[in-house]
Amino acid sequence: FTQAVNASITLYAKWTAKTPPTETVTITFNENGHGTAPSPITVNKGTVATAPTDPTDTENDFGGWYTEAGCTNKFDFTKPVNGDITLFAKWTAKTPPVVETVTITFDANGHGTAPSPITVNKGTVATAPADPTDTENDFGGWYKEAGCTNKFDFPQAVNENIRLYAKWTKKTPPAVETVTITFDANGHGTAPSPITVNKGTVATAPADPTDANYDFVGWYKEAECTTKFDFSQAVNANIRLYAKWTKKTPPPTQYTLTASVNGGHGSVSPTNETKNAGETVTLTFAPDPGYELDEVTVNDTETGVMSNVLNVTMDGDKTVVVKFKAVGTPPIGTPVTITFDKNGGNGTMADVTKNKGESFTLPACTFTPPAGKEFKAWQVDGTEKNVGDNIVLNGDKIIKAVWKDIGSVPPTPPVPPTPYTPYPWIVYPGWYYNYEAPKPKEENKVTKMEMDWKIELTIGISTIDREINGVDSKIKMDVAPYIRDGRTMLPLRSVAEALGFDVEWNRSTKTVVLRNSSTRVEIPVDTNKIILNGTVYTSDVKPEIKNNRTMLTIANIARALGLRDGKDIIWNSKSKMVTIYRSIIVK
Repeated sequence: FTQAVNASITLYAKWTAKTPPTETVTITFNENGHGTAPSPITVNKGTVATAPTDPTDTENDFGGWYTEAGCTNKFDFTKPVNGDITLFAKWTAKTPPVVETVTITFDANGHGTAPSPITVNKGTVATAPADPTDTENDFGGWYKEAGCTNKFDFPQAVNENIRLYAKWTKKTPPAVETVTITFDANGHGTAPSPITVNKGTVATAPADPTDANYDFVGWYKEAECTTKFDFSQAVNANIRLYAKWTKKTPPPTQYTLTASVNGGHGSVSPTNETKNAGETVTLTFAPDPGYELDEVTVNDTETGVMSNVLNVTMDGDKTVVVKFKAVGTPPIGTPVTITFDKNGGNGTMADVTKNKGESFTLPACTFTPPAGKEFKAWQVDGTEKNVGDNIVLNGDKIIKAVWKDIGSVPPTPPVPPTPYTPYPWIVYPGWYYNYEAPKPKEENKVTKMEMDWKIELTIGISTIDREINGVDSKIKMDVAPYIRDGRTMLPLRSVAEALGFDVEWNRSTKTVVLRNSSTRVEIPVDTNKIILNGTVYTSDVKPEIKNNRTMLTIANIARALGLRDGKDIIWNSKSKMVTIYRSIIVK
């Protein structure tokens, strides 16, 4: 524009492109679960990126880079990149190669038995089979030809089917080889010296070892004595044998019973008897005319036996002393003391002294009750009894007062005893009763006396032999006693009735009820419970029902009837007989 303008002129503008500012973008790679992702790539925005080296994976083939993890849109590396982006690898599972197998066949080459063919994948290693054997030749390996020049070594890869041949060499006769049998006494006696014999020959058994407390059974291959060694078999290797022993059965323990009469006027038989432990000696007492049994003691303990027969179980040495007295002589009993326990009350009640075996009537309570209490009952041997009840004194007694809260519900009155009805065909000494027309006359009174029962039951026999105060009778049973699983089972009703109990059956509760003047027993037959005067006992077995009769074990019969197993109930394993004794005082 410094020049002069001399004519009209048109001017044109000149342009040059601006240089844009430098901007970069980043491509990030995601391996998408396989292989290893390449490092990110950074390029200028709007320029083309160069594809990285393809990633690899042992089980998948790489299929390119995609703009999403689902690999739908493939990324085109020929187009410019205008923003940051993450690309995802696409993979497809590799097609496994076709497995080709080859087979190795074995040729025994004239000796022994060839193994079965082996098939393996081509190019894999084969494992050698078990070596074949031959009685006259030793196996020398597998070879590629029958002439056995080129040995095939296991293990090695196999790439084609092949047949292998066994190589054999003649066996060298073995030198004489010996084996030794060593003996272990296994804790008892003395072991014999070792025996050495030629391998494959038979050994002679040594003399049996001995032990004072054990019997030798034989020689066994292990200390636990499971496999017995047979001396008639050839011995092919060194071996250690162990003695087997069993404990010698000791002779049965025996005890001696001696019986004698103190003061004469009768005899006892036997007077000397030796028996095995647990066996029974039956003593018979024979008073002279005009005399009767007064007292029987066993090892200085009075038995209270008043019958002329006593069964003594031999659980130790026994000394039996018998005394007789003139008929009509009153017995001299052992004094016993009755003590009253006020059980928290106040006051005193004097002790009472009576003779053992006598009956005692429980008196009125004169103790002052504790505050808020009143007298309920007397407790005797764990059982509550009312004032006026009679108890038999079998030793010193502590009679405890039982208190109840004033105004509490009175106890359920005891079930009145059902009068015992004597069997019409039995005469009971000392009993007088007009059965046709009983009247309250003097001759109808029953005098106070002791009743002694003895009954005998034998396994498999359905008859009870009963003796009451010396009067014998027989009672027929519906079911005979039997033995089940080592337990002696007795018919409950037959035994209870034979001993003077009343027996009832409550069909609705399936309960047997036994009653006498002082005892009430309930036995629910579907349980293992025995309820004696309200106290529940649990037995080890339930009753059994046989021919609609309830069967109980001896021990449970004893518990139900208040008897002592082994004392009042005696089991004789030899004769298979159960003997039961029961004594009460009646008025």
